[in-house]
Amino acid sequence: MKRITQTDVITVTKYQAIDGTIFDDEKECEKYEKSAKGVLNAKYHDLVFGSIDEDNLFSGFGSSDNVIDIVRLKLRDDIDTLMQMFMLENPHMADDAHKEQVCDIRRMLQEALAKQSYVLVHRGYDNDSFWIVTYIKKVVEKLNEFVDETDRADS
Repeated sequence: MKRITQTDVITVTKYQAIDGTIFDDEKECEKYEKSAKGVLNAKYHDLVFGSIDEDNLFSGFGSSDNVIDIVRLKLRDDIDTLMQMFMLENPHMADDAHKEQVCDIRRMLQEALAKQSYVLVHRGYDNDSFWIVTYIKKVVEKLNEFVDETDRADS
């Protein structure tokens, strides 16, 4: 018996939607891009200034399965886009039990816009989660408050 090693190269064509979603079928890709989710995803991705792997941001605490999008809000409409994306990915938040939490998120986004601060959005790489976390200037403010309180307590 003679062992033969053979390498076959198969070329497969994939189609990438505006927001990066990959499809095997061109028509499905076009259909997705024209759908409400595709349009909203494209609007969202236009707001993303950059993304960082959660494990790189929170070394030793984060997961390489998640990413933090750094989102830039320029207009009130950008808040609507972010909230629509959040509600689309978290439909359970539409019930009355979460109404106050959703209002708090919108208020936080309004603060971020007023302070011209980037917003942190936590996403799963597989698009299995989408959470609006906070804005960068708020993190800095809270850390400064903590340090100031700790310094006063130590004095």
